[in-house]
Amino acid sequence: MPKGWPMDGEQDWRTVEIEALAEAGVEDTVSRKPIGEFENAKTFNDGTSVQVKATVYPLYIYKVKRRWKERHERKRHWLSPKGTAKALKQPELEDLLLDLKNNPRKNRSIRAIAAA
Repeated sequence: MPKGWPMDGEQDWRTVEIEALAEAGVEDTVSRKPIGEFENAKTFNDGTSVQVKATVYPLYIYKVKRRWKERHERKRHWLSPKGTAKALKQPELEDLLLDLKNNPRKNRSIRAIAAA
């Protein structure tokens, strides 16, 4: 699940597009509306960490690249919503993803991206 800091001069949803391409090598369409938020500890290279609120945007992947910017630093894995949340050890995210999986049409962000 690509994550990143807000970027100066970019909308949050656009930052998601940029991070997904750099971190996972996927080209996608991102909803302009988030589906939710969760608390997350962001750990830095020196071992220090800070608590942040992460905003989650759904995306529709239309191309998976064989070569991408951070391919030597990261491994790409495809997981179920539950598997993703468990791998990230985030109960709040697990609830958010399972609700999305079980009720995709309930969420306006998903309906909008599916129609795009």
